[in-house]
Amino acid sequence: MPDLAIMIVEDEKINRTILARIFRDEYQIYQARNGRQGLDLLETGVKVDLVLLDLVMPVMNGIEFLKNIKSDQRFTDIPVIVTTQNGDPDRETEVFELGADDFVTKPYNVRALTRRVNNLIQKYVLEKREMEEQLQFRKRRDVLTGIYNRTTFYEAAQKMIQENPEENYVIAVWDIDHFKMINELFGNLQGDQMLIRMSDILKESIPPGKGVYGRLEADHFATCALKNVYQNTKESIKELINRGIQGDILDYPVFVHVGLYGVTNNREESVSTMCDRAKLALQTVKSNALQRFCYYKSHMSERLYLEQELVNDFEQAMQEKQFYIQLQPVVDTVSGEVISAEALVRWNHPQKGFISPGDFIPIFEKNNFIIRLDYYVWEEVCRFLSENRSRNLANVPISINISRKNFLMGNLESRLLYLLDKYQIPVELLKLEVTESAYMEHPDQILAEIQKLQKKGFVILMDDFGSGYSSLNMLKNVPVDILKIDMIFIANLEDSKRGSDILHSVVELTKRLKMQTVAEGVETKQQYRLLKKMGCDSIQGYYFSKPMLPEAFLSYVEQHSSSVFLEQELKDDKKLILIADALEAVRVSVGGMLRDRYRVLTAEDGKAAYHLLEQYKDRISFVLTAIHMPRMDGRELIRAMKNNANLREIPIMVLSADGASETALETLSLGALDIINKPVEPDVLKARVGNILEDDLFEHETAAEWKKKQMRLDSFINNVPDGLCMYYVYPKQKPKVMIYNDGYCRLCGYTREEMSEKVFQDPFHSIYAEDFPRMREEQRMLMEGRKQETQCIYRIVKKDGEIAWVLLKARVNQKHDYMEIYTSYTNITEWKMQSIHYQCTF
Repeated sequence: MPDLAIMIVEDEKINRTILARIFRDEYQIYQARNGRQGLDLLETGVKVDLVLLDLVMPVMNGIEFLKNIKSDQRFTDIPVIVTTQNGDPDRETEVFELGADDFVTKPYNVRALTRRVNNLIQKYVLEKREMEEQLQFRKRRDVLTGIYNRTTFYEAAQKMIQENPEENYVIAVWDIDHFKMINELFGNLQGDQMLIRMSDILKESIPPGKGVYGRLEADHFATCALKNVYQNTKESIKELINRGIQGDILDYPVFVHVGLYGVTNNREESVSTMCDRAKLALQTVKSNALQRFCYYKSHMSERLYLEQELVNDFEQAMQEKQFYIQLQPVVDTVSGEVISAEALVRWNHPQKGFISPGDFIPIFEKNNFIIRLDYYVWEEVCRFLSENRSRNLANVPISINISRKNFLMGNLESRLLYLLDKYQIPVELLKLEVTESAYMEHPDQILAEIQKLQKKGFVILMDDFGSGYSSLNMLKNVPVDILKIDMIFIANLEDSKRGSDILHSVVELTKRLKMQTVAEGVETKQQYRLLKKMGCDSIQGYYFSKPMLPEAFLSYVEQHSSSVFLEQELKDDKKLILIADALEAVRVSVGGMLRDRYRVLTAEDGKAAYHLLEQYKDRISFVLTAIHMPRMDGRELIRAMKNNANLREIPIMVLSADGASETALETLSLGALDIINKPVEPDVLKARVGNILEDDLFEHETAAEWKKKQMRLDSFINNVPDGLCMYYVYPKQKPKVMIYNDGYCRLCGYTREEMSEKVFQDPFHSIYAEDFPRMREEQRMLMEGRKQETQCIYRIVKKDGEIAWVLLKARVNQKHDYMEIYTSYTNITEWKMQSIHYQCTF
């Protein structure tokens, strides 16, 4: 029987018969002799999709019928075609105004009438029906994948379980690993393809009639099937785990985790609750790469009840200050000094006792309580720092954790600045830690917030680096200042060469990116030694200290100064060197260059350096100092050392930032043995330090011999008749002018400032062009060892353009990895002119 129906309202039987014969093959036909009978038929509830209506009828004419159905909400959408004996335009207008959809005249043109009826059925009935079906589909199906949505899955699973009480069913909740990352890396289109792929796998895994499946939300799917279906497909599940579900969609492994719940005899329990329990099982394996599916066990529900209890207790805990902070020291790998600390929140519950952060923090992140808890911790830290400053106690920076929820609040910057202002704390004392995983959600928003905070002076640390799957991508996109390497890298570090190599590469990479590193979770001395050898800047872990209360932390800082550390750690026979520089970055960088060969001690100014020198006078073998430092600068430090009988024998090298020759000559005259310019080249630094410390003669020279050597050097510099230059020459590198005197400046016609710029750009800038090849050959013979000394005459171009003749005398002092060329210049222009004149005359 056709599922579409037409009602013919016509008083003439012959007309009703004609119309019925036209449409009976495609439509179910209802007939009425007048309008009254037609209304009564509709009131019985028959389904009518279209009305063919005559206007002139007894009892109730077509006009009255039309007015009635168009004013009744139940029938107003039924399309109406009016049929009439004549084509009166006024009557046609009237019926259209009353709501008729079309108007035909008798006798009927069958083809035209059929077309009109079918058009109206298509427009008003079939399209509407299709829209209703689509609406119902959307209500019951997931639009993207076409499988059941959450509500329909719950209904279908509940019905199947209740109607088959003798069968054993299993509920499963499926999760695609790191799905947000897939969207980030490959785009939403590829992510959608993975969701469709997952739904297709479920369709293939569950035979018709054996179970139902649906998409709960995002990348979470659920199935309810007979237990033997899962048993039969267990190998298929393992196969999915081993090969992933990416198929041909991505050139990237995509895996799933599954939580399972066996339906018990309690069939009245809601499927929603069953799914929640499967989710609990899922959570236990979600981060486990070895175990990817797990059945629910009753103790998991206890965990759910505990979560609710902790949520209920949060408000009272905040009011009663049950939360408190502990501080875990971060120790400089080289000096052993406590350079910062991380603030960690703890909960001492009046009934439950100590509650692990691993238990309550994930719960509070889910319900946004973490926002308030974070702020509570921040304020406690700021209060502690403020009290320390007022009591002149240890001013060690403390890092606080910033959850991703706080980043998304939109007022993070103002809240932090308010705390700094409230407690009068400089920004450098409060560091901010953000977990690597936080960058995965809303990365653009979080990155914008980080950049704003850095502009305000905050130091940003990336916490848990290496715990996620996009670490290198994060390093590329997120400009953090310090990298905290996750303990996953540190575990079994001693036994895993591959892990050690990867960690070493990470440390090297951070140095190239001008970032510092903190290794978390260091528990053994061997781990510490390996990290120190790799060049990791600082250490955090039980090897040095567990987290402790603030008061204990202050005592720890005092008791574990660099001196205490040295007494414990510097037991081997490596020489100890001291680096003094106001910039921490320089101390860390230069120390890193030398620590594989020497023990390194650092100081932020001359005064601190001198204190360490007095303390370790018998142990420090070498000093590398900058010139410009607070409290006591490099010149003052050198003078103090030379005036101290116990320190004057310690060799000194100067770190020069400006390259000015007067600075070089001054420090050399004060007693420094060498000068090296910033930025420091590692190979050059090692060679030049090695030249001093690893010279066997150095070990036996007395203080008097050192003084004589220094006096000879001073005499050599200051008593050259006209000019002096000293070059350092390294293999395959351009020679560098290290020293020149005023005589050389006068010879070339430049001030010292002008000459400084000239010689450091091009050591041979003044050589006359025609003489340059010959002088280059002389230099090559010296560098290749074919000559130890040379003497030659050539021309130079002075600043004013005049030509001067000079007599050059040079000798080579060969070092381990480079050579020093000492060169003197005598102005012989007058003599040369006379000689030429004499030759021309005769």
